[in-house]
Amino acid sequence: MCPVSHIFKVKEADLASYLQVEGTQSKKILNLVASLKENISNPNDFRRNFFHFLKNEKFKYSLTPTSLHGNRSLEEFLFQSKEGFCEHYAAAFATLARLAGIPSRIITGFQGGDYNPYGSFWIISYRDAHAWVELWDEKQGWVRVDPTTAIAPHRAVLNVMDKYHLENTLMVVDAFFFWIRGLFDNRDTLISLDDLTLDPFHLGALIFVLLCWLQVRRLNQDYKGTVQKLFLKVALLLDEKTIRRERSEGYENYRQRLLKWAEGQKNMKPLGPLMDRVFTRFIKLKYSAIGLPPQELRVLHNELKVLRRALKLKTNFISQLLRRVP
Repeated sequence: MCPVSHIFKVKEADLASYLQVEGTQSKKILNLVASLKENISNPNDFRRNFFHFLKNEKFKYSLTPTSLHGNRSLEEFLFQSKEGFCEHYAAAFATLARLAGIPSRIITGFQGGDYNPYGSFWIISYRDAHAWVELWDEKQGWVRVDPTTAIAPHRAVLNVMDKYHLENTLMVVDAFFFWIRGLFDNRDTLISLDDLTLDPFHLGALIFVLLCWLQVRRLNQDYKGTVQKLFLKVALLLDEKTIRRERSEGYENYRQRLLKWAEGQKNMKPLGPLMDRVFTRFIKLKYSAIGLPPQELRVLHNELKVLRRALKLKTNFISQLLRRVP
């Protein structure tokens, strides 16, 4: 159990609302609550007993559980289906805790996420949605409990997230903030322009640099569009000449599958390193918050043209063409 709040006074009337349970519970459920309350001295003992119950009864984690029906849904879940996802386990545990006289509440939010190394930000989606429970402890206050971890410990793992990145990564959504951050050499916090005091000369210089940056960015965007259109043409050739990319398949997964396939093809194996570089740069171009530097964008453009020509050529000319790659 993990405390989530400091010790503070809570009115009894407020705690009473966290003991309310809708409807009348069956004898089976009340008997289960009685067994879970045996020999407990604090909420953590109740949590431990509930976790043992889940493990002993072989509950399962499932995103496609059996449908439950109306007022008997809790009883059906606990004694018949014994399968579900986080909301099932959170609701069941919170209800049993309230019946045992322990104030509880269900918390919903997100757990996990995917780190984008190209843009240095996190992607949080609906599949990271999660539900857990908080129990009231007189000594610790509200204490977090995740009952799903009793049967699916992997839900407690933050996917590919690691603590260092979580604490040191800024979620930046526009290149302008990167420019401001680099200008003032502050890599921990974004600077508010309201905090800056500039004389007319420095203010003019700042506006000039900003206008130049906007112009360069506009030109880069035009060139970026040209490169992206060429990549789409190459992608069509790859579908035709190699293996097709599934509609739901991400570019990174397709890159790995494509390279693995090319390794086993004598005539296509020489293209492996070039395809690897093209996809790596394109992924950075498409998903990085700051895109590709102009020089690297030109390299990608040249490599795409070479790859396009190579895919159109007869296989015995591929090696000769690759020698011309800059």
